[in-house]
Amino acid sequence: MNTHHRKLALSFVCSSLILAGCGGGGSSSSSGATNQGASDSGGSTNTDGGANTGGENNSSGETTSPGTIKTVQATVTTSNADALGVAAAKGIKKAVLDKETSSKRTKDNRTATATGVDVSTYYCDAGFADETETVEGEAYTYSVDFVDCYTEGVTLNGNATETYFFDELAYVFEIELSETYGDGDFYYYSGYGAEEWSEDFDSIITYYQYLLITDEYGNVLEELVDSLEFCTGMNTDEPVCTISDDWLEDGENYRIEEAAVAGDDLNGFEVTAKVYDEENGYIEVGTTSALQASCAGGVLGAGAATFVGAGGSTGTINFDSCSGYTVTVDNVSTSHNW
Repeated sequence: MNTHHRKLALSFVCSSLILAGCGGGGSSSSSGATNQGASDSGGSTNTDGGANTGGENNSSGETTSPGTIKTVQATVTTSNADALGVAAAKGIKKAVLDKETSSKRTKDNRTATATGVDVSTYYCDAGFADETETVEGEAYTYSVDFVDCYTEGVTLNGNATETYFFDELAYVFEIELSETYGDGDFYYYSGYGAEEWSEDFDSIITYYQYLLITDEYGNVLEELVDSLEFCTGMNTDEPVCTISDDWLEDGENYRIEEAAVAGDDLNGFEVTAKVYDEENGYIEVGTTSALQASCAGGVLGAGAATFVGAGGSTGTINFDSCSGYTVTVDNVSTSHNW
């Protein structure tokens, strides 16, 4: 994955206090540790973790958010191979990208209060960074403004703000930040949400009210709205995260559920998930060869996966290069560009 997907801590914590003010219509219950079964981000799609991620999902095979998505299991055939293969590829890419935009850091227990402090030497090799720390009631807010802050080949501009709540393992996060790389790559991040850690800091629940990542041309590389993510093993080198989300890409509505991602940039990624195509229904996807995600825009440049539909019908995806991938069903192959 490109460095920009690891650079920023874009995880947000969830508690009943925080989510009540997030504007997403959701709620979350906690007694100090993450309560996955009670988490709700404003919809009624129910996964095994109990997370509601938008939409009204029922056994009749219909749903309503963000558009009409067929929710019965699809049967993979040569006639729908392209649609299902593209859905599977996009779902796998999204799962890896979502994992890489998640935070792996522990909670910051700052207690000092200051305003307009120059912290350029802490954050930057060149350029400027100013921090503001305030305490108001039961909330502590830490904010940093970056102006042409250069570090490790990246120039940062914008603001990142965290608000902590005393006696809670939780905070809200807001970011409006750009990154410019020496090779000319540019990424803009805009996000808001909440996050809550377990008491041992080994598991975390993240609520994304919104998260948007765009490139220098304004192309959307990643977008989450009213979505939940659960991660365990945060004290290990390879935490496992599951996500559920609805999204719109290239004019088509998709849904991903029960998505679990393991691995890293060095060793590759392994993914399992249930991915829904708008017209055909869902398939279950799983990697058969580790995915390499070093291409621009977060696309996958190597690795392979299978997708399975009703009655054991199957297809395969080979991620050929940063330019595209190949879908094969019943020995018929079709190439697709990212």
